[in-house]
Amino acid sequence: MALRQEQEQLQSRISALMHRAPVWLAAQNSLNQLCEQSGEQFESSQDVTEYLQQLLEREREAIVERDEVGARKRAVDDEIERLSQPGGSEDQRLNALAERFGGVLLSEIYDDVSLEDAPYFSALYGPSRHAIVVPDLSQIAEYLEGLEDCPEDLYLIEGDPQSFDDSVFAVDELEKAVVVKIADRQWRYSRFPSVPLFGRAARESRIESLHAEREVLSERFATLSFDVQKTQRLHQAFSRFIGSHLSVAFDDDPEAEIRKLNTRRNELERSLSSHESDNQQQQAQFEQAKEGVALLNRLLPRLSLLADETLADRVDEIQERLDEAQEAARFIQQHGNQLAKLEPICFSVAKRSRSSFEQLKEDFAWSQQVQREARQQAFALTEVVQRRAHFGYSDFCRYAFRQ
Repeated sequence: MALRQEQEQLQSRISALMHRAPVWLAAQNSLNQLCEQSGEQFESSQDVTEYLQQLLEREREAIVERDEVGARKRAVDDEIERLSQPGGSEDQRLNALAERFGGVLLSEIYDDVSLEDAPYFSALYGPSRHAIVVPDLSQIAEYLEGLEDCPEDLYLIEGDPQSFDDSVFAVDELEKAVVVKIADRQWRYSRFPSVPLFGRAARESRIESLHAEREVLSERFATLSFDVQKTQRLHQAFSRFIGSHLSVAFDDDPEAEIRKLNTRRNELERSLSSHESDNQQQQAQFEQAKEGVALLNRLLPRLSLLADETLADRVDEIQERLDEAQEAARFIQQHGNQLAKLEPICFSVAKRSRSSFEQLKEDFAWSQQVQREARQQAFALTEVVQRRAHFGYSDFCRYAFRQ
């Protein structure tokens, strides 16, 4: 019974494993693809989830860096576009106002300043480096009333754009800085800018450096965008794997377990077959034992006979009586008619004298004894006759008369 139960359990387990094997194989294929894509080896589900967290962190960092690079790239593009404008004005409205006032942007007047002098002039004019130079300030007073479409601070300088004189300020030049004495009670301290933009040469130098930076940023932005896409695709692949295969991917190989269970099942089948054969033999032995027990039950009433030591002698006696009865039966068959004729006479004689009947019985017993002795002698003579070829005459006579 235990073997049968184990066989049924094995069969149920094998069926479940065969149903699970395709799912496990699909999970292994997906896991191998993830290992190839990521270049990592995963030994447990925890390794997968931890790597997914790392992917998320890498993706977040890459997106942040990509956005920062993108923002910087856009800022560089805007600065290049602005510096490429005439005069390099930061506000396009200044060009329209200069044309309206009949003036010229201060930066256009100094457009031919050298790159070495650009930091000095940029610090010299300070916030007014984007001023508009007009021939006569009194003539534009009427335009300033109600003026709204202009920068918050609009600087106007009176002078001749064709022969502009920059000696209108009292300036003390310091180390990498200047002090501009605008009035007796108003000074302005300005340091030389690290990246001067005053003058065409300075702007072109700045534009060239911005173009180089833009190339680096563009390449970095493309690399980060590709990394983000790659990380996102890998993240999606890991998410699909976790949702579909993580629960079975790191289980034991069902096919290997099926092979082990099949081996055990074959052993059980052989054991069951041997057990059934033994059972059939035992059943046959049991049937034989039942027959033996039945015979023993039949012998129990006669068990006392088996313990009787005189049983053999009694058997011999009964066999002898049986032989006598058989001899008597043959005698009756041969002489039945004569006996039938003698029966009335014997009956009458027995009736006459009880003593005569007893005498007859004794005579009959004596006759039987004589008959037995004669039969034994006849048997002995038969043996002697059969062996006479081996006896001498004297031996034959001695043996015959002894009998």
